Amino acid sequence: MLIGELQVEDCIQTLSNEPLRFEQQLETWLNWQPHIAAYILSDSFSLLNDAEKEAFLFGATVLTSLAIKHNITKEQVSQEEIGEIEEANWELLEGQNAKTLSQKMDVFFKDYPEEELLVFIEDLCADEEEEDITGPGAELMVIGLKTITDALFLPANY
Repeated sequence: MLIGELQVEDCIQTLSNEPLRFEQQLETWLNWQPHIAAYILSDSFSLLNDAEKEAFLFGATVLTSLAIKHNITKEQVSQEEIGEIEEANWELLEGQNAKTLSQKMDVFFKDYPEEELLVFIEDLCADEEEEDITGPGAELMVIGLKTITDALFLPANY
C-alpha cells in the first residue's frame, strides 16, 4: 500500500481541525494495536519535552489513522517485533556521519516503499524553525515514528 502526499495532508488537516476527532482516533488505535499504543505511551519517550511529546503523539495518531483509513489489516504487532524494528532503526540512524537530522534520515529513504510517510516524519521532526524541538528529542521522535510506520505499513520480512 502506498500512501500519497494528498492522503497524508488530508489526514493532517482533519486531525488538526477537529480536536474531538483526534481524541476518538487515539482511543481507536489504543484498541486496535495495543502494543503500539503501549510503545507510544512508554517511558522510552519520557525524555521528550512537552512540545515534542505533543508533536510525537500527533505524528503517531496521523500514522495510525492512515493505516486504519486505508484498511491496513495487520494482525496486532507484538512487543518483540516493535523492539526489533526500533533497534534496527537506531542502528541505521546512529551509523550516519551526517550533520543534520534530515541528512541522517537519508538512509531511511533508500528503497523505502512508503516514502511520503517518511517525508511526513521528517517534516514534523526536523523543522529547524521549531525552537521547542531539540536535536535529541527530534531523533527520538524520528525513531519512534519510523518504528510505528515500519510496524504498520511494511511486510514482516522487509
